[in-house]
Amino acid sequence: MLHDNHDFNETLCKSIRSSLNRLSESQMSKIITELCDLFNKYPRASVRSHLIEEICNLIECTQINRHTQIGWLHQELALCITCIQIMLHHLFQSIPLIGYLIESIIFRLFPINNNNNNKVQLSSNGICTYSIFLAYIYRFGVISGTLILDILKAYIRDCDIGKVKAAHFITIAVGVNLRKSNLNVCQEIIQQANFELEKHKLQNFEIAFELEGLIQRLSEKRSMEECVTRSLHLQKLIRVWTKGLSVTDDMCLTVGLEDLLNASSTGRWWLIAVAEKLGLRTTSRQLTFSILVSTPGGPDATASALLKSCHTSANSPGVQLVAGSIAGREREMIHILLHCVMSEMPFNRFYPRVLGGILNCHRRFLMMIKCGFWDILNNTNLTVKAKSNAGQALGLLCLVYNFPLTVLKLSAYTRLCRNCRIFMRKHLINEMVADDKFDSNLKAIVTKLVSDMREAESF
Repeated sequence: MLHDNHDFNETLCKSIRSSLNRLSESQMSKIITELCDLFNKYPRASVRSHLIEEICNLIECTQINRHTQIGWLHQELALCITCIQIMLHHLFQSIPLIGYLIESIIFRLFPINNNNNNKVQLSSNGICTYSIFLAYIYRFGVISGTLILDILKAYIRDCDIGKVKAAHFITIAVGVNLRKSNLNVCQEIIQQANFELEKHKLQNFEIAFELEGLIQRLSEKRSMEECVTRSLHLQKLIRVWTKGLSVTDDMCLTVGLEDLLNASSTGRWWLIAVAEKLGLRTTSRQLTFSILVSTPGGPDATASALLKSCHTSANSPGVQLVAGSIAGREREMIHILLHCVMSEMPFNRFYPRVLGGILNCHRRFLMMIKCGFWDILNNTNLTVKAKSNAGQALGLLCLVYNFPLTVLKLSAYTRLCRNCRIFMRKHLINEMVADDKFDSNLKAIVTKLVSDMREAESF
């Protein structure tokens, strides 16, 4: 078994390495297809982890210089990963590839902040290469500028020659884009750089040179750098290589450096597939996700923590909310939980158990959850897998928490002819009763469904 697993990993690594070694603009479409096919052929978590490992190895092996072709390999690599994320998102395989990749790189750039003291510190070139790659990932739209600006601030604050040089390279590649996206923060960074420049211009000429270049790049409204022009050219080709698809707003990962460095306290919400769809653009949603993914003690403890958070302000902890605001927060909490149920692949039993814990707290949540399931069952735009997850959650709630199955009383079912309804009821129930080998859980669910439907006068 161990030998087979080793062969499997070796084959997968060779396939990924072979594709990445041929990476170029002319081969981009073929390589994107090959790497996307691996996610269908092998377990997605294995492909993701091996792909990230090979990407990091390739990045660390490259050298960065000041020529006009700065980071061309990093451009192509960032573009390839962006296109893979777009394709997987379109195929409803919403694995957080970008989230895991960004997390892995940040942990390499800031090892001490993440309790990775045993990790080997990156060289000056390693810091520069990873930073350039992150800059191009931002340039192609799958992460927000918040993370890049936070990294610039951290580099200038440390004022290490390797980090200041990396900050300068970032501004060469995407300084104009950062200025357009958030001018105020760029002005703050320029002031911070000027302050450090005053301290080092007579002591360390190399740091002073890099800081002067950074200030100049962040002050420019236009850039004639060849790497900037090529980035724009490659971005226009994304729709060609992804068969007409492009990066949408909900695909952009809006995570900051503090979130990544304090993952143990805030929760790794950027790795939750549903986080992409919900956006987490409000403080209350971020708080809900933080509690959901980081509360110790199991589903019941998580349910209690979520309910407690609904009664206090997300922006001002300790401030009690009025009744109307509490009801709104509770509805949003149920909404987020149901989206987690549908989005996680494979099905995660944790979320239905949290819903069950909330059900046990007060009966008002019963109607909220039923309405949520009604919306899911009536939504024709959902994937089969999403509805399958919802069905599994419904069965778990029925068997463990005595959730009433009248939620399945849909208009589409009532429009069936009387003979079809009789056949579905009698034939299925009779077969289950007669066959001892029939799955006992399914038998219990369907029997309860029939009972609930009779009580609701819909059978």
